[in-house]
Amino acid sequence: MGNFLKHLPSLLRSSFATALVAAFFTSAGAFAQVEPAAPVAASAATSAPESDPALRLPELNASEWFDGQAGGTFGEKAVKFLPRSKRVALAGFKVVFVNETFARATVRASYLPGRDTSGASAAMQVNLAGVDAATLQALTDQAYARFIAQLRAAGREVMAGADAKWDYSEFQTAPLPAEVSEGDTKGSAFAPAGMPLWFQLAEFGGPRLDQANSRAMGTASFKAGAPIMLAVTVVVDFAQMASSGNRSGLVARSAEVGTTLAMSVRRIDTRLVRAEEAKGGIVYKGDDAWLRLTKPLVTDLEFAVLEVAEKDHGSGVGGFLSRAFVGTGKTAFRRAETSNGEYSKAATAVLERATGTLAKLFAEHAAQ
Repeated sequence: MGNFLKHLPSLLRSSFATALVAAFFTSAGAFAQVEPAAPVAASAATSAPESDPALRLPELNASEWFDGQAGGTFGEKAVKFLPRSKRVALAGFKVVFVNETFARATVRASYLPGRDTSGASAAMQVNLAGVDAATLQALTDQAYARFIAQLRAAGREVMAGADAKWDYSEFQTAPLPAEVSEGDTKGSAFAPAGMPLWFQLAEFGGPRLDQANSRAMGTASFKAGAPIMLAVTVVVDFAQMASSGNRSGLVARSAEVGTTLAMSVRRIDTRLVRAEEAKGGIVYKGDDAWLRLTKPLVTDLEFAVLEVAEKDHGSGVGGFLSRAFVGTGKTAFRRAETSNGEYSKAATAVLERATGTLAKLFAEHAAQ
């Protein structure tokens, strides 16, 4: 902290830097987009007996955390589908663990009579180190089993594993684990033991044009007797990145980026299909929509230490906040050092909260 305070005056030279410092030292920053009730506490309130941790459902309004609708301009809200069947089938479940993230910022060169400004750029890459594939597979298996228990605690009949009345021969599957990328992040995707890994259309490494998996899910729901079928994707991130963005040299002189370590589930997507009638996998009678998490769930449990990577070319302030200066044209490299045990504690806390929130949505919209 002392090292950070020594550099604080220079950090406050730009309005962005002021905002960045505020965002890192408070939990109400715009980047996190998390309400005060969102962070995962070690002793989260539950609606189930304390003797059975697997049945914990968060005491929150889950409808405020999810949104989605059926296709079309006036598609029906996805939550309206939830009361239409008590049965829930899990055709897909995967967890993507982010292990690399990147942020960039630029200031564009500009010219006005009597004033020239040069461009500037800054970037930062943060990689996760210290957690192995066996740990991530175990976390996936636990999250899947916990989600089934949470759905049952929400009053649903769950079809999964041996209860499944479909097979995966019509699905295009991927090897486990799968290395995936999307935007400025990279990670590894895992499915529970015994369930193949497959992707929706244009999802991470999924097919871009081929609709085979989308149609296979419609067929599977029909063969299973039209339960509400889910294919859940949970994205677990380890760092939150901040950037001054892409600005004109007329209004900015510096380009700056920063990061803070915080375990979060920043994304949950699930397709929701209930096929009473399907032809070629297309749902002709029933429901078909997407449901998505609208804001991240974050835990404040510490799990890693941010260190400067060997190939670093940027400038740093303090032990967890880094900055690239005007005109460097370099990338700052940071490494989040963790262990299997510490990573598991934080990931388990946020995954329990995330799957519990989704299960709570089913409890709020109970089957009729």
